[in-house]
Amino acid sequence: MSLRVLKKDIEFLVNDFIEDCVLYLELHPGKHDEEVRRIIFETIDFANDLFYRVNHFDKKSNVKEHFKAIKDDLQKGLDAFCDRLSGVLLVSCVLP
Repeated sequence: MSLRVLKKDIEFLVNDFIEDCVLYLELHPGKHDEEVRRIIFETIDFANDLFYRVNHFDKKSNVKEHFKAIKDDLQKGLDAFCDRLSGVLLVSCVLP
């Protein structure tokens, strides 16, 4: 996998998740706005950290393992953010 493809994957997946968050904010105005905004900002920080790791790596180390770890962290991190957003959705569906 090339660096360009990995960066595009990070950008696409993070932007897709942020769009989901914004859609929630538009469909449910006033409900849990602060929590969803916090999730958005944490997701942006997460993406920035991943981009930093992609751009700054030790060329003497095992490069394949380094980038595999980044891909794994991307998947696990976005799963965790999706779980948090789902938790907010469940709370807003249960509570009037």
